[in-house]
Amino acid sequence: MARLDTVKNITGLTEWFGKNTKLRNLVDLVVVAGFFDPSKSNDREEIAEIKKMHALIEKYQLKGQYKVSFCMNCGLPTFATDQGGPAKILVDGISGFNIDPNDGDVSSNKIADFFEKCKTDAGYWNKMSAECSKCDRKRMFQSQNLHHPHRLHQLQKLKLKKQHQLL
Repeated sequence: MARLDTVKNITGLTEWFGKNTKLRNLVDLVVVAGFFDPSKSNDREEIAEIKKMHALIEKYQLKGQYKVSFCMNCGLPTFATDQGGPAKILVDGISGFNIDPNDGDVSSNKIADFFEKCKTDAGYWNKMSAECSKCDRKRMFQSQNLHHPHRLHQLQKLKLKKQHQLL
């Protein structure tokens, strides 16, 4: 889940999915990302990524295999980039999966391997789902701690907002 920009490489994920026949035969792609209509954005980079996303959907004929939804706090097994915030939240292979946004072959095969394991081990999906939910609840609990980085960031944003309102 992220805004469509080059750093998050969601279009890269879409392209990996489009190229990986094994993965496409196992599952549909679920993406949570900003706008789908480029006219709704004012950011040039995001507009370019939205247009790229549309081109990839067309190129790989992904209509019907491409969906938008929400993941982690719904208890769905989660795949997130190994860079930035998600890497600090997920424990790779336990409460989700960290993937390298710059290595499409390895990452798309990691995703396909997960779904293949789900086909052979009936309880694997539920195990990963429970761990994702537990991880998300833990993150939410930690954010209530005044000294936790997520909570500190929230407090800084509130302080800046109040200062801005006083000006």
